[in-house]
Amino acid sequence: MAERAGIPRLFALAAAAAAGMAGGCGAATSEATEAAEAPGQGDREALRPWTGRSEARGAGAITPQRGVDWYARACDGGNARACAALGEHYERGRGVDKDLRTAAELYDLACRRGLAEACTVLGTLFEMGDELPRDHRRAASLYVMACEDGEPVACKNLGVAYRLGKGVRQSASRAARFFLKACAMGHGSGCVALADLFRRGEGVDRSGEVSLYLQLKGCVAGYEGACRAMDRAAGSSSSRSPPRARRLAARAEKRCASGDEDACIVLGHLVLRGHRGARSDPQRAAEIYRRACDMNRAFGCLALARLYARGEGAPLDEQRAAHLRARACDLDPLACGRQASEP
Repeated sequence: MAERAGIPRLFALAAAAAAGMAGGCGAATSEATEAAEAPGQGDREALRPWTGRSEARGAGAITPQRGVDWYARACDGGNARACAALGEHYERGRGVDKDLRTAAELYDLACRRGLAEACTVLGTLFEMGDELPRDHRRAASLYVMACEDGEPVACKNLGVAYRLGKGVRQSASRAARFFLKACAMGHGSGCVALADLFRRGEGVDRSGEVSLYLQLKGCVAGYEGACRAMDRAAGSSSSRSPPRARRLAARAEKRCASGDEDACIVLGHLVLRGHRGARSDPQRAAEIYRRACDMNRAFGCLALARLYARGEGAPLDEQRAAHLRARACDLDPLACGRQASEP
């Protein structure tokens, strides 16, 4: 009898599939100059970790105009995050007249000073083409730089570029590689994008089981789009095909009762989301996630942490939530992604 592929092994299968594909970030660099014709876009709202941080180190609660003055001085002094924050002020018209060209120059300066997130934001500006010439090749090259520096949104956007052929030669297999990299860093949208490739068999061997796991990973990491994707895959209680959800939940419940920790995580999701024609039951979901966590399943601990952080099905207890997140990270490095730590 073949060994069942558990949750951690499913991600290993996805990783192995992507690892066998030709090319990587280095190859993407040379191909970022090729023509693009397909439409589409990546994540327009890139991570902006500089927002508010420099202000906190400055003068506390400050007006947008004072913020502009403070960021300008800090940027002139070589602070890359300040340059990016100033660029955001110009991009959004806060404390200054909106000026995307000036914003792009400031993001470019921050990017050249080594701030990967600024490279990603600049890439989205070139991708959108609002007041700037649309340049998918430039956007892809910026995503390459940021992805190589470990910026998950850039990796996801680069995956989109490869899937659609925007600024690079179209390649579903390379798209899978970059979606996987984003997902492994805790970017739920990257998990969902990779799940879709496994569901369709584009660039990877088709696998509904791996696809479902990747959706689950994105969901427990806090990406609501992944939870909705799981709902569609299972058939929610409001769906026209509830038998599909009932079959999945019945299998998960049976396996969970027999000690299948992976099935407990799936069952917890179904109970929390209100499948099988029943109302959502956060308290029972918390009990199921606790059982999975007690069986040393990182995503069980992570999902339980989210319930404690929200006071949903469990007492509101941020200290307990932090402890569970730390335990999840210790159990599985994939649970240590940026979004995975957020409630």
